[in-house]
This record gives sequence, C-alpha cells and structure tokens, in this order.
Amino acid sequence: MDIFRRKKFDEAMLAKNRTLAIRVGAYQSSDIKEASFDYGYIKGDTYKPGGTCAGSGKITFTSIITSFNKLDKIYPEIGLLVDGTYEWVKMGEYFINDIEIDRNRKTTKLDLMDGMFKLNREHVTDLTYPAEIRHVIKEICLKTGIELANEYMDITSMNYRIEQIPKNKKMTFRDVLSLASQMLGMSCFFNREGKLEIKELTDSGITITADSYFMHGLTKSEIEYQIAGINCKKDKGTLTVGMRTGRSLELDNLFMSQTVLDNLYHKIKSIRYYPFNLNYQGHLLLNVGEWVTIKTNTGEIFKSPVLSQSFTFKGGLRGRISADSKAGNDAQYSYAGTITKKIVQFNEFEKQIQNQIEEADKGFDQKVSKIKKDFNDQFELAKARAEEVKRQISSEIDKKFQSFDNASIQEARRKAEEALRSAGASNSLAQEAKRIGEQARADITNLQASSQNALSQIESFKNQYGTKLNEFKNTADGLSTKMGAIETYISKDGQRQEELKRYARTESASQASAIREQISRDYVGKSAYQEDVRGLERRFSAISTQTDNDIATKIAQYKQTVDGQFASITSQIAGKVNQTDFQHVRETSQLYERIIGSNENDISNKVARMALTNQLFQVEVAKSLGSDNNLIVRSKSMDRHTIVNEGDTKRVFVNNNGIFTIRCTGNPGYTFAGFTLPLYIDRMARSETYTLNFKYRIMGRLDHNFTVVAKNHQANETVFALDVATSSTAVSSNWQEFNETYTISRDFEFGNSELYPLYFYLAKNGWIEIKEVMLVRANQTNGYKASQLDDMSEAVRTVQSQLAGSWSVQNLTSAGALVSQINATNNQILIEAEKIRLKGKTLLDELTAINGYFKRIFVGEGAFAKLNAEIIGSKTITADKLIMDQAMARMFVSSNIFTDMLAAKEAFINKLRSVVVTATLLEGYKGKIGGFQIGTHEKDPNSYWLTGLNQFKVGMSNGQGRQFQTAFWANWGNDWGKPGPLSWYVTLEGKMFCRNDVAFYRVVDFSSTSIINFYGQNNFHKNIEMKGGTEIYGTGRSPRENGKNAVVWWNQVGDGTVKYWIDKKSDKRLKENITETSVEALDKINQLVMVAFDFIDSKKHEEIGLIAQDVEAVIPQAISQNPENPDGYLHIDYTAFVPYLIKAIQELNKKLEEIA
Repeated sequence: MDIFRRKKFDEAMLAKNRTLAIRVGAYQSSDIKEASFDYGYIKGDTYKPGGTCAGSGKITFTSIITSFNKLDKIYPEIGLLVDGTYEWVKMGEYFINDIEIDRNRKTTKLDLMDGMFKLNREHVTDLTYPAEIRHVIKEICLKTGIELANEYMDITSMNYRIEQIPKNKKMTFRDVLSLASQMLGMSCFFNREGKLEIKELTDSGITITADSYFMHGLTKSEIEYQIAGINCKKDKGTLTVGMRTGRSLELDNLFMSQTVLDNLYHKIKSIRYYPFNLNYQGHLLLNVGEWVTIKTNTGEIFKSPVLSQSFTFKGGLRGRISADSKAGNDAQYSYAGTITKKIVQFNEFEKQIQNQIEEADKGFDQKVSKIKKDFNDQFELAKARAEEVKRQISSEIDKKFQSFDNASIQEARRKAEEALRSAGASNSLAQEAKRIGEQARADITNLQASSQNALSQIESFKNQYGTKLNEFKNTADGLSTKMGAIETYISKDGQRQEELKRYARTESASQASAIREQISRDYVGKSAYQEDVRGLERRFSAISTQTDNDIATKIAQYKQTVDGQFASITSQIAGKVNQTDFQHVRETSQLYERIIGSNENDISNKVARMALTNQLFQVEVAKSLGSDNNLIVRSKSMDRHTIVNEGDTKRVFVNNNGIFTIRCTGNPGYTFAGFTLPLYIDRMARSETYTLNFKYRIMGRLDHNFTVVAKNHQANETVFALDVATSSTAVSSNWQEFNETYTISRDFEFGNSELYPLYFYLAKNGWIEIKEVMLVRANQTNGYKASQLDDMSEAVRTVQSQLAGSWSVQNLTSAGALVSQINATNNQILIEAEKIRLKGKTLLDELTAINGYFKRIFVGEGAFAKLNAEIIGSKTITADKLIMDQAMARMFVSSNIFTDMLAAKEAFINKLRSVVVTATLLEGYKGKIGGFQIGTHEKDPNSYWLTGLNQFKVGMSNGQGRQFQTAFWANWGNDWGKPGPLSWYVTLEGKMFCRNDVAFYRVVDFSSTSIINFYGQNNFHKNIEMKGGTEIYGTGRSPRENGKNAVVWWNQVGDGTVKYWIDKKSDKRLKENITETSVEALDKINQLVMVAFDFIDSKKHEEIGLIAQDVEAVIPQAISQNPENPDGYLHIDYTAFVPYLIKAIQELNKKLEEIA
C-alpha cells in the first residue's frame, strides 16, 4: 500500500472502533470461530542472535470439514476495514500439523506450523570447506526446498567463512543455520510470505500509546538490558570479548572465531532496551525483529524490540508483544537462554588488578578534564580574535564605501540634462563620460586592492591559528571533537571572507552599472529623450536621493565577474548605446531586485550565495523564484528528454499531453528501459531538501521494480533512489500519486552526460505511464505546476544594437539570457544559435573547421578530389573501379557483400546468412538451430545451455557451472531462480526431481540397496504381493518385540498358523507355587448380571450380554482398555471367563454327586 493508504490503515488499526474480518481460502468470517498465531525472533531471556523460532497457529471452524489433509498449505488473512474497503494482511504460510474434529460440538480445529519443520532433518552438504556463510545458507535452502527472502544478507556473509562441519557431530539443517546466522549477528524466521528471512533488528515506525493497550496490559522492567561481554564455547576452549564484569552473553558456537566474535560484540553491544510485555489491541503490520515505540499513560516513551508476538482473533483482534530478556546490573548471573548459572567471582589478585585499573581511569579522567579546560580557553580566545578581525575588515570596507565619491554620477546627471537642451553636444559629452568612467574604474581598482589586503590579513590569521590548532590536536587526540568544532569555525570564517570579497565585487559592479546607464542615456537621439524624458527624470531623482547603502541594493546586476564588468564598460564607452539597450538594463535590474531583495540585510544574506557564472546564476534564480518552483526543464510539454535502452520489445515515448509511456514485453533479462529528464540545476548541496512528485498508473503487470533515481551517469553515482512499484503492485488504470521528500546528505554534482539527471525506468517487463513530474527545493510541492523558468528560457525580446564599428541583433529571454544573435564587427560576423540553416545556393571561398575538424557534416552530393577519413559510414558506395591497397583490404569491414567466391584465412562477421554451411569444426557461443537456442542466460554466464524457443519449457546444460546446477529440465516454470511447482529436472550430480504426475506402464525395479519413502497418501488399487516369504512390519499403536509388529494375514488365522501367537503362554515350566484354587467360581458366575440392551451408534439390539463396569467389580482381569487412552471405553475379554466356567461346572458336579 502507498504511504497515504498506510497512514489511514494505521489510524484505523489503532482506533477504538474498528471492523475486522478473517478468511482462509474459501472460508470467511462466518465459517471461522476463532484463530491465533504465534511468532518468534529470539527465544529465552537474553538478546542472543541466531534464533530459529518456529511460527505456529490454531484455527477453529464452525463446522465439520473433512477436506483438510495433513501438511496441506493454507494462507490465513485478517482484513481491516479502511474507508469502506477491506485491507487484507497475510498472517503467514502454514502447514497443517494436526486436525481435530469434534462431532459433538460440530467443529474442526487445525493445528498449524510454519516451514521451520523442514530444517529439522540431518544436515548434509556437498560444499567444499572452508565455505562462505552465504553459500552455506543458500545450500540449506536448496536442499530443504525453502525460498530465501533476502539473498543478500550482509557484506559479512561474504567475508565470513565456516571452516568445517564436524563429521562426528550430528547436526540438523536448523542447527547449522542458527550458528551461521549467529555469526552475522542476525536471527532467522519465516515471514508472512512463507519465505525464510535472515535479518537484524529494523525500525517499524509504529508507535503504541496507552489508548491502545488494556488495563494493566503493560509490564516493564525498570532496569535497562545491555550486555557487557560475550563468552563463546568452542570445542574445548572458550573465546571471550568485552568486559569480564557485568552481564555476559553465553554462546556455544563451534564455527566461531575470535575475529568474528569481536565484530559480533561491537555490533550488538550498543543494543539497549527495557524488557517488557504488552497486551494491546494488536497491529497487523508489526513484525518480530522490529523496534516499536511505546508511550505509557504517564507520558514516558521508550523503544524496545519485538522478540515474540501473538495475535488472537475472535471477531475482534488482540495482540501480545514482548522482549522478555532479564535486566540487571549485577555480576551474579550470566544469561544463556533459559538456563542461568552462577559466575565465579574473581579471586583477590584479579580484584586488585581491577582496582588499579579504576584508579588509573580516574587519573586519566582528571588529566583529560584539565586539557579540555585549557583547550576551551584557547578556543574562546581564537573565536574572540576572529570576531575582532572580522569587525576590523568590515569597518575598513565601510570606510572605503563611504569614501567613494558619487560625484561622477552627479556629473553624469548634469551632463545628461545638458544633453536634453542641446543634442548636438553628445560627442563631447561622450568623451567627458569616458573620462569619468576611467576615473571610476581607477577608484574601484583601489577599493579592490584594499579588500585584497584585508583578505590577506584574514588568510594570515587563519594559517596562524590553524597551525596552532593542528599542533594542539597532536598533543590531545582524545579531544578531536572539540578541534573539529574549531576547524569548522575557521572554515566558516573562510566563507565569511568569500562573502566580503563578493560583496566588494558586486558593490563595484553596481557603481559601474550606474555609470553605464548614464552613458547609455547620453548617447541616444534627441527624439528618444523626448519620448522618455519623465522616466529619466525620475531615475536621476531616485539616484540623487540614494545614500551609499541605497546604492548597495543594485549589486549583482550582471552575471559576469568584476573583470567582465570592466570589459563591458570599456566596450560601451567606445560606442553608442540606444534606448532599447537601456531598457534591457532596467528590466534586468528590476528582475535582480526581485531575486536578491531590496535592502541591505537581504543582500548580505544572499550575495555570498550568488554565483557569477551563467549556469550557477540559473540555480540561484530557481531558488529565489519560490520554494514550489518546478526544477524540471520544459516540464509542461516534456519535449526535452532522452530515451534509454529502447528496442523492439521496449517502447518508450511521450505524447502531446506530456504523458510518458514505458512498455516492455518478452524480455528474459533486465532492460532498464526508460527516460531521463533535465533539471535547471547542475548540483544539489548538502542539507538541502527536495520533494519529487508525479502521477503514475500501472497499465500492465510488472515482473520487477519501477524505479526513479537522480544520478550522475558518468560516475554512476546516485543522490537518491526509490522503488515506486514492484511486482506485487496491482494493475490499475487509475492515476496514483507519488510524493517523496529527500534531504541531501552530501554535495552532489550531476556532471555532463548525454543522459539527464532524473532517470525513470523499468527493471524488466511491464507497462506504466507517468505524467506531471515535479521536483522542487522544498518539503512539499503544493500541487503540480509547470516551471517558471520555462518561460524565462524562451526568447521573448529582440534587441538591435549599433555601436562604433559593430552592429548586432539579439534574441533574449525575459531574464536577459542570449538565445540567438547576429553580430557584425570590423572584420568578422558572428552567427550564434542552436540551429543555423542556409537555404538556396551557398558559395564559400574557404571553409575552415574549428580545431581542425567538423564534429558533424551532412552533404547531399559532393565532389572531392581527395578524401581522407578514418571512418566512412555509408549505406552504398558505387564506383566503376574501387582500388584497395593491402592495408585497406586487411582492415576492410562491410555490412553487405555479394560475391561468387570469398576466401579468407580469418573473418569476423556479425551476421551470416547461408543456404548451406559446411565446416570441419563449428564453434559458437550463442545461436538458434531449428527450434532450439544455444547460449547462456544471465543467471549463470559461465555455462552454456541448449533450450527450446521457450527457454522455460525444455532445455539442458553443457555440464559445467555452479554446484547443484540443473542438467536437464522440462516445464521449469517462469523464474530462472527456482523450479516451478510442476517442473521436472535432473541436477549435474544425477539427482532427479519430478514435481508433476508420473505414470509407469511397464516394470519398475528398485534395487536391494534402494530405499523408498512414502510421505503422502498412498492408494493401492490392486493386491500387494510380498515375495520370498518377506513380511510387512510396522510400529502400530502398541509395538512389542524390537519396536515393531508383523502383519497377520487372514489365511494364517484360518489355518491356525498364528494361533500360537494369539494364545497365552501356559507351559508348566513357566509357573511356580502351583496349588489347588480356593475360588468359589459358581458364586462369582451368579454375581454377574445378564442384561439386554441396544448399542447407541448402530442401534443394534442384543438379547443377552454383560456390562463391562459390572464385570470389572466381579472379575476385573476380564476387563481391558487402551493403555494410550486411560479415559477410553472398556472392553470384555470373554476368554477370561473360561477358567471360572470350568470351576463352576466342577462345583455343580460335586453338588449333584452329594445329592445323589
């Protein structure tokens, strides 16, 4: 979901009144009575990396469901009603562990487990050790059929190696995975997508307030948890890192090394939190392994990691999160999982050493405090000295400005008024004005020299104190932070120097501009004065009333440097300037006033930032035109752009409405097709804030990411980047808004490249549309608008200038920038424009290329006496004779040659078409033969493949490449990285995997060394014959000898073969203490109550029988029950009555004899 939808989701999730629903496949809320889900990141009472906690769940349905099978996959989801529609959240991928059907209550209860059980098998490996941790983890996933969520875990996963897996120690995949992830400082769990995730703690961005948890729902330790050191058992030794007093984390990891343990300690030693347990409303998007912020009812705010979590759904939702690590600051206990043990205290010798260390620490702290105090004193002295020098320089510059006499301007005004009375005196006035300009130039030069002298003093001060600070730094390394502050201050002092320097230059430029305006007015015709006399009077009146500070408001009227201003003054004095040029100056001046302000405070704040080149000036104009000004060039029409990686299957274009389309289909690899947009800025400065906003829609499914970046293409560096959409983003024709704000972390230049800085692209296939792109220097955009600079970059005025010895026509923008011009001087004519076209016949006496060559020239037809060229690119060359020397023949390259015979010792041909190709040996690295393809693919460029036209349908490798690589496959799927659910393939090591149906029509032989395992449901539609007198064995419910029972065949029961095993043992040799019984059997038989009854389930009627409970009171040995279920039904063993019946008959017979 996007950020706006996520915000609404969070509000609805933590609201008092909320509506939730649940679904499992086709079963909805009405079919589900209750559900619960448990997740874990780390178990036990310490923060101990390497957790492999298994997730579990229970779901109770309101009806009897018999369609579920053990190990079936199910995907429960809980939905939250947000703005009228449900937002569904996956609770995980689960396997059915047990099914319990209660027919009395008519419910079905599922016991669920996640994929962690797949890792409980014995670990086997085909890797060669030592092996990188990432390879060990990937092999575990491959062998257990588990998908890894984050293949790139950490740079340490490539640097760390496992030396060897002990062969004499039985370990499971789960054991190895736990120890490997522990070395990385991470833990493992299955995420909601059913993928194995190996990660360290991340921030959830979720805050839980007291309004969201139940009364007494929060319990929190008041002592913060943090480890002081780590002890790790390895083989017969122990590795140790950190402090030996305080809380120690106890590990048992036979893969650990001292270097890895040191890095692990530095990685987790700063993890501090308050152990807690919280029962609250629950937040569906909170995951284990994330930090959560909790705000108590007293206003206290703390952050703790979620190490375990559970959800319970019964129409409503409640959750429980906890970090149960015990907290304490004593040295009595080391925390190692759920087992705690007493740490043996140090002996007296160790205590003495510890005391000496503490005394040394105190002495060192006192020395550091003294050094800090001395340094702070020096720091304040340096700071005071810098401020004093700054005040001296500012005072000196103010004096120079105050001493600068504006008598030259007053003189120019007087001359201009005189020009109004007598236009004929313009020539002499020009000479006088030229002399005034020269005098002003000399004054400015003096001022510049004074400023430079002041700058030299600052530089000397900076060098002097910078050296002292560096010396001080060498004597106190422990105070580097303070020194950094001093160095920063001196650096800023340098910036203040530059500010003063620019202030002086722009003041000078302002004075020169005033003189230039005056001269321009002196050299116009009388009629022109009459047309604009009031405007000139107002202008001169404004100048006459200005103070020196008022004059300062006109600084930075030109984009050139001070030297450029002097050159401009000299050029203008040498000729005549008409009223149109004066109008240009006045309009430009007004524009600059809007940009930099109209008072001295505005100027002092902005002048240091005003760049004096045309390019940087454009940047500052963009800043000043408003924080919401769009920095995209031609942002409305989008006709200024470059297309990137366009091809037959990758179409990128923009329509007349400024909507970009990127549509890529059928590309097996990465395309990065897209477009780039230019910006009005060529760099971004550190700490500046930019906001990017545009609208987009996903018209066709993406199989990878849609991304936007701002980058320097030459250096291949990025200042910011973000994935706008992924393969899971839904297809929709509705426009969606993207808005993201970035704070620039470092100074960044975009450089010069054919590709523009802002780059939109699709990584692979998909169809997207983008419009209304906006980038602003602010933290919000305030809605889309085209750039104000677009109009400024177009020609809006044409200016014609006539000077002594020169004439020019210029097209200018509203900002005064040059678009095109024709400028004729004494001996040359300059024609400047983006494109120049000459129509008709053009005669050139001589044409000379700049720097000796033409960058590009197009000729329809040309005759050349001699043509020298390094490269000739042509579609057709026609000639009666074409003579080539041997050197040219050796280097001859052609795109199309038709000849009867071509013989070459060696030829390189990009494309060859032939009816018949005969060769002793045909070598190729990629190609197509019939309906087959030969070549490599991006997942493994080191091996070669033979596939069908659809590479996923059928193929084989050449037998070289990575371990576990596939040798043959059919119906692979749609992802090279993993086989599909219905694939068949054979690996290079000879293992065959079939995920689809298999049908055998003849004999299938399994050798005597083979083992057959059946894990699913088995159906046999015909007899099973056991050859050679072999048996079928099974453990059954009550195994007897050797833990297994043999199957009894029906004919064995019929012919009495099994009778021996059914009858009880009764041999005299097995008995002792044999005496005549005294049991009155007839009395016991008479005590038995014979009854008639009906069975409840079958309703079958029995005319005569016994009740087990009645028999148990008389002859208990005749009663039996299931030993595995003490509460089960009682059974009567009627054979137990036989001895009693025999004895009763004997007693009756004896009585009859007595009667007789």
